[in-house]
Amino acid sequence: MHSPWGLLLLVTLGGAQAWGGPRHGRFSAPMHRPTLSPGRGLREIPRNREALRAFNLIPPPPVREYEPPPAGEIAVRWALPKRRDLPVKVHALPSLAAATMGEMRGHTAMLVGQSLQTKTGLCRSWLSALPSGYVCAAEVTVEPGYLSSPPAQEKGTGWQKLRYGVISALVTKLRGSAGHFLRTILHKGDGITVTQASDEVVQIIGHQWLPRSDVKLFEPPSAPAVNVDSVPPGLRLAWAVPPDGEDGVPVFLPKSEAGPVAYLPRYAVLYVTEGTDSFPGRQPVLLPEPTRAALRAVGSSRPAWVSASQFEVETGQLRRLMPMAAPAGVAPDERWIDIHLSEQVATAYQGAKPLFAALVSTGVQGATPPGSFYIYRKYLTQTMANLAGAPSQYDFREVPHAQFFNGRIGLHAVLWHDKLGHAVSHGCVNLSPPAAAQFFAFTSPDLPAGWHTITTPSYHSSTATGRGTRVIVRK
Repeated sequence: MHSPWGLLLLVTLGGAQAWGGPRHGRFSAPMHRPTLSPGRGLREIPRNREALRAFNLIPPPPVREYEPPPAGEIAVRWALPKRRDLPVKVHALPSLAAATMGEMRGHTAMLVGQSLQTKTGLCRSWLSALPSGYVCAAEVTVEPGYLSSPPAQEKGTGWQKLRYGVISALVTKLRGSAGHFLRTILHKGDGITVTQASDEVVQIIGHQWLPRSDVKLFEPPSAPAVNVDSVPPGLRLAWAVPPDGEDGVPVFLPKSEAGPVAYLPRYAVLYVTEGTDSFPGRQPVLLPEPTRAALRAVGSSRPAWVSASQFEVETGQLRRLMPMAAPAGVAPDERWIDIHLSEQVATAYQGAKPLFAALVSTGVQGATPPGSFYIYRKYLTQTMANLAGAPSQYDFREVPHAQFFNGRIGLHAVLWHDKLGHAVSHGCVNLSPPAAAQFFAFTSPDLPAGWHTITTPSYHSSTATGRGTRVIVRK
C-alpha cells in the first residue's frame, strides 16, 4: 500500500501532465506519464531536470518540425520583433556599435539566415538578415515559414487611418495633456496629424485637442504618375494647374478673344502641341478622352459638351514635361530621376528614355537646391516634424514612401495640402500618394521584405560601393 504522501505526489504529477498536454496545431509534443516500478511504488524522484526527463516524469521539449514545402515553395525562417513598440535595427556587422543599415518595426517579419555567436559585446547571439546585415537574436522571435507567405508584413497603410491638416486660424491653443509639439500655441499654417475629428473638436497625436473651426483638413491629392509611352508621338505631356485658391483651369477656343468655353479640373492631363500659332499667353493643347469627359460648363459643375477638337490654355496654368538628356556617366539601362523646379515635374528615366512623370511641389524660396545627388535612405513611412527653433510647427505621422537624397531633403507623399504644381514645401519634393509609391518602387536601394528603413552602404563610408538612384534637381 502506498503512503498518503506517495498518493499525493502521484496526483500532483498527473495533474501537471494534464496542464501540459499536447497542443492542437502544426507543432505538438507527445504526451508522457509517470511510471510505477513493480513492487517498489514510485521510483525515487531525482531533482535534476535532465534526470527527471530520463524518468519520463516530464515531457521533452516539443520538436518544431516543419512540413515539407509544397511544390514551388521555399522553406525559410522569419524573424518578428519581440516588442511592437520598439524597432529592431539591422547592423552592418554583428555588433551593436556597427553602422545601421536599416530597421524593422511593428508587425513586420524579416527573412533571416544563419546564427552567429560572438565573444564580446552586449549582444552575443546574432542572426544574419537577408539579403545582408545582422539583427540581435534577443530582440526577435524566429518562426519557420515559406518565402511566399511571411507571417506578418507591413503594408504602409497606417496613414490612411489618420487625417492631416493645417491651422487656419491666426492663432490657437492646444488643450489637454502634454504632447509632442514644441509649443502649445499654434499659428496659421502649422501642420497637425488628426486621430479623431468631430464637428466641434479635433484630436491630435498625444491626445491634445483644439477647436475644429481652427483647422483645415485635407484629402490627399489625386494625381497619379503618367506613363510617358501613353502620349501620342509629336505631343508633350502636361497638366492643368490652377492658381492657388482656385479649383479649375479655363480652356479657350483657338485664337479666340472670347471668354472660356469650359473649365478643366485640377491636375487634368493634357497634350501640348508644338509649333502652332495661338492667342498671346496661351498654349495649344489636345485633350485625351478622360480629360474631355471631365470638362465642366462655365459657371456650373455640370459636364460641358464642346465639339471642338483643339483648345488653348493659359501658359501659366500648365505644367509640362520638359525632357532632358541623360547626365554624363549614366549607363544605357541606369535608372535616374529628373526634378524640374520651374515646371514642378518629376520624371523617372532609364538611360535616355523617360518612363513616367508626375506633378510635384518643391520648396519655397529656393529651399530645394539644384544639383546632382543620390538616394541614401528610404522609409516605408516616417514621422516628419520641425526642429527646435523653427519658425513654424508641424508634426506629420506615418508619411509614406520617403526617400532622401540631400540631407533632410527627399521625395515623399504629401497628405496635408492639395497644391501640386506649386512650390510650397520646406524643401522636400511632395508627390501624391500613388505617385510617391511608384517612384519609391522605381529607385534603389530596394526595400527588402519586412524592412521598414534601408540605408545605402555609401552613406557610412565614402569608399563603399552601393549608392542609390541618382537624382538631378534643375531649375
